[in-house]
Amino acid sequence: MESLLVSELNLESPIDVSKSDTSRKDGESDTSTLVYGQEAFETFKDKVPILVRQVLSTTDDQEIEVERMRGGGYNRITAFRVIHKATDENAAREEKYILRVPRWDERPILGDVLLLEFLKKCFKIPVPDTIAYDITDKNVIESPYMIQRFIEGRSLLEGYLELGFKQRCQVAKQLGDVYAALSKIRSQHIGKLGQVGNVESYEPSPVDQYAIHAMEDTSTPQSWPYDDSLLFPRISKILSGIFEYRNSVAVARTPIDDFRSEYNTAFMKVVEEMDQAGLFRDVALSLCHLDFEPRNMLLIAENDRAHISAILDWDSATFAPTFVACKPPSWLWAWNSDDDEDKLQANDEPESPDNQEIKRIFEEAAGPEFARFAYNPAYRLARSLVKLGFFDLRYNEDIKEADAMLEEWAKLKASYSVTEETVPEQSAPVDS
Repeated sequence: MESLLVSELNLESPIDVSKSDTSRKDGESDTSTLVYGQEAFETFKDKVPILVRQVLSTTDDQEIEVERMRGGGYNRITAFRVIHKATDENAAREEKYILRVPRWDERPILGDVLLLEFLKKCFKIPVPDTIAYDITDKNVIESPYMIQRFIEGRSLLEGYLELGFKQRCQVAKQLGDVYAALSKIRSQHIGKLGQVGNVESYEPSPVDQYAIHAMEDTSTPQSWPYDDSLLFPRISKILSGIFEYRNSVAVARTPIDDFRSEYNTAFMKVVEEMDQAGLFRDVALSLCHLDFEPRNMLLIAENDRAHISAILDWDSATFAPTFVACKPPSWLWAWNSDDDEDKLQANDEPESPDNQEIKRIFEEAAGPEFARFAYNPAYRLARSLVKLGFFDLRYNEDIKEADAMLEEWAKLKASYSVTEETVPEQSAPVDS
């Protein structure tokens, strides 16, 4: 396909809000108000203590201190402390919490609550504890919310380079264990974990009451009972369905979306060719954290010990082809804060013996499936393809990524001897 000129599409660049909430003093930042249409912090912070007293049943002699924190694209984040004064029987103490308020009204609070409990109870993955939540706006802050216990630690993005070799090895082992655990959380459908039916509350429930809900904007609204059977789904059929749906939406918007229709047609051809090349053979659908980066991990390092105390921001987590979750965390052994880690020569052997050992420890913990999907250039392109299917062509950077993927695959597919022969149906059990 002939590349489309980015300048002709006039797509907007995404708004960078990552630094906005903490770059000014309380009341000075207007990002939440202007970009997200949310209440200004100077008035919002006065409502938080009222909510806390109602939900956590605090008493008047317990002080509540509210602190602004850096938010993200999905949630407004506010910290608060409940301070218990000293009594004759007890010493003074404080409890720390996080209040998460979705930027957008349609954010699935209930699904987030369920997923975090599912991860913590069933797979021992370090995630925040949910103390209270409300999926309605019938409360003092007039918005759905989650209250989570504050987790100690500093951002791994800020602290990793300060770690010694032994500490980095410990972090690599733990991170590899998480990769291995996520790859074993499987489904027969692409989508997000939720509850069966349209419910307004959540109580811990058995797995047979879970459901997979189709991702927004990738298909008509639908859901399926959660099925973690060990059969391989037909990945090509699933991905083709996503691009066919997007194409139908683009065609309906003609001539506005002519360019999207052209790209979606090209993407469907790539899906067909990758399937014929055998890239989707024996591939499961696993739970994927789509923003699995150091900025979303909390680190605790003391003396010669280090560990990840929590993995945050599971808002985008979805069931997807296992290779999607196998983007190499090259920063563990070849830190580079400026480049896309997935585009580095991640399969190159690190120069130093220390980094070679860190890479070995991680890969051993992550397991053979990670090794299969992480470093093959074709699976790097497949990750890009799935990402474009999930999130569509929204910005100029998406167009550039699509052009680069299509161009590289056109050169690479010859090495797979792509023919018109199809791959047999995939129904063999997944190795556990």
